[in-house]
Amino acid sequence: MPRVGIIGIGHGAFGRRSDATVQELAFEAYREAIQDAQVEPEDIDGSVTWTL
Repeated sequence: MPRVGIIGIGHGAFGRRSDATVQELAFEAYREAIQDAQVEPEDIDGSVTWTL
């Protein structure tokens, strides 16, 4: 089984958001996670997003 690692996390603003779609909200968190990990998108082989 391949080894994996969590290298960055991100989340959007809490509360009701009518100014953005679900995809835009997910991208905000994804962008923050990439910045937190200090990597470039092309360095990532795979990712998981979770929306409630």
